[in-house]
Amino acid sequence: REATPELEALCRYLSESVVSETGNPAVLFHLARKYELDDFADKAARQVMERLCPQNAVDWARIVYADVARDRKAKILWERMYAKLSHERLLKDVMEKLLVTESTSDLLQGQFTDEA
Repeated sequence: REATPELEALCRYLSESVVSETGNPAVLFHLARKYELDDFADKAARQVMERLCPQNAVDWARIVYADVARDRKAKILWERMYAKLSHERLLKDVMEKLLVTESTSDLLQGQFTDEA
């Protein structure tokens, strides 16, 4: 079984103190906070902010937001992510991505049948 890019990035940081540009930076941030690697978390948070876009915002926000209640740095990153999304008018794209899901069709299924 192959290691994920995030696990490889974590191992590289532990052995060489180098933060890789590969992998999901939100996952890297989560791992860094889990293992109390503050410098690594700060660098991963910077990558999140630099690479945040409509295509990854929903998934990355879910990962970061999952830790907000118990982690001050996650709360700060979440607030920065939200501010960037709002400021750059990306929020509309993110909301549309959330609203257009397979579960939407499940919600509507059977609602508009011809029953007289």
